[in-house]
Order: sequence, then structure tokens, then C-alpha cells
Amino acid sequence: SPPHQVDPHSAHTTDTHSTSMLAPLPAPASAYAATVPADVGAPAGPPPAVAVAAASVRKRKLQELYETSEAAIAAAVVAGAAPPAPIVTHAEMGATIVRANQVAASVWFAAAVQPAIAAAVQPLAAAIALFTAALTNLRTRRCNKVALRTGPAAALFPLQKEVAGILAVGPLTPAGVLVPAPAAAAAAVGAMPPAGLPFPATSTDLMGMSHVDILEIAQWYNDTMWIVAADLLPARRDKLRDWLSR
Repeated sequence: SPPHQVDPHSAHTTDTHSTSMLAPLPAPASAYAATVPADVGAPAGPPPAVAVAAASVRKRKLQELYETSEAAIAAAVVAGAAPPAPIVTHAEMGATIVRANQVAASVWFAAAVQPAIAAAVQPLAAAIALFTAALTNLRTRRCNKVALRTGPAAALFPLQKEVAGILAVGPLTPAGVLVPAPAAAAAAVGAMPPAGLPFPATSTDLMGMSHVDILEIAQWYNDTMWIVAADLLPARRDKLRDWLSR
């Protein structure tokens, strides 16, 4: 008699009398790992395109083994023989399909979504940094105002940087005064002044500052501190004092 038709995607046949002989597939891991390419796509793995390709190959190879296994089991059941151990278990097949879909989804997310999220978050991060620096400086300026009223030896506190970039102080530099060289790179918003910046430690230090000292501070903070080209040195010192304690 002609053999019964076998559906390779399930362990069922068209013979309704044989289906009662089917038992659940055993759970132990199969021997498929030796014949299927290793899973890739972990964060430290190959580039996204390679990860997707490898996951696709793994899925296709496992699908072939799965179909072969199911067909062999169904054929054994039809013949009345004990079914062989599966080449690939249902759990292994499902896990591989899920993994392939995850790799493809993660690559799509990295290419299409992450850049948009980063672009959207960047202005928010900059606004938070500015707000934090401004709030900190508000408290620092209050302390400086008290210090200036206390006496010439009272300590002044440095401010955080609020404005990104480096100020071009050439237009503010008086004739005969050397324009200070800018830093190699602008400090981030919220940064404290470096050790080499001539920030005044006391009111006495402030009133002894030179044109270059004040210009270096304005340059690093990217803030004119209301100084204009026509200002003489005493006026510049007064404006720096007001800027520190406004």
C-alpha cells in the first residue's frame, strides 16, 4: 500500500489511527550544536550586518534540521517503530527563531532609533547642564557678595562655566596689551576653572588684577562680564567684582 503522507513541520501524519502513537518530544538538548554555526551578535561580537547574517544562517540551517527530524519521527510512527531522538527539539527551534528576530530588531533599533533618540536628548542634556551650573553659581555669588562685604581678606569662590565655547577677547583688548592665547579646547558647561586661570582668591587679589588676568577669565568663561573696549583697568576690575557677586 502507498505510504502515508507526512507533514515535515509537525509530528502528525494523515493517518488518524497513527496519531495516537505519538508522544511528546523529549526535552534533552540535541546534537544540532555541532552542525549549526555558532550564535553571534552579542555586544562584543561582530558588526551588526555580520550578526544579522549569521543569525539568519543559523535559523535557516536549524529549520532544515528541524524538518528532517520531524519527518524521520513521523515516518517511524507510521511504520510502527520507535521514534528516533529528535535532531532538534522544539525548544531549540523556538529559541533560535527568537534570537534571530532579536538580533534583527536590535540592529534596526541601533540604525534607525538610537541616533534619533541621541539627537533629541542632546539639547535636553545641555539645558540640564546649564541649569545646574546657573543654580550652583547663584549660591556661589551670594557667598562672594558676603565675602566682599566682610573684608579684603575674605575668600572668593570660583564659578562654574555657564557658556559653551571660548570668547574671542581681541576686540576687548586695550592697545599695547598682549592678547592672551586661548585654551586648546573649550571646557564643558559646568566645569570649574583650571589651576592656571588667574581667578582671584580674595578681594585684595581682585583689585590687583591686570588687563591680561581679566581677559583670560573672560576668555575661559566665554563671557564679556559687561566689559567694553573703552573700559580702563579700574572699571574692568569693578565689572569682574560685580560679575562674581551679582
